Amino acid sequence: MISERDVISWNSVITALAQGVRWDEALQLFEEMEDKNARPNDVTMVNVASIYGNKGDLELAKQIHSYIMQNDIRQSLILDNALLGMYVKCGSLEEAELLFDSITKYQGAWCLSEEYFFPNYI
Repeated sequence: MISERDVISWNSVITALAQGVRWDEALQLFEEMEDKNARPNDVTMVNVASIYGNKGDLELAKQIHSYIMQNDIRQSLILDNALLGMYVKCGSLEEAELLFDSITKYQGAWCLSEEYFFPNYI
């Protein structure tokens, strides 16, 4: 039994739920994490972005992106790619392009964007 939850333990359970397609439970746990004043990190937000992308809800996608920016969550290649994928899955190539233009041109981001924007050519 975990006596004190840290961001790693929260992320472990959220990740397991997200990968098990138990998205609503993962999002409830994310909300509980916030209620307990546990600070989410980039790994937490990768999972949340993935869930919102899979749900295809553009408004929630924009809200979580705003949350990341407002809470100074560390940007990373993995998080940037998750956000790009989230916007594409939500059907907003415009938002994906705006994000893509605003991030450093990581090699990985280029590869991911090519996969999403040009799926028939890769």
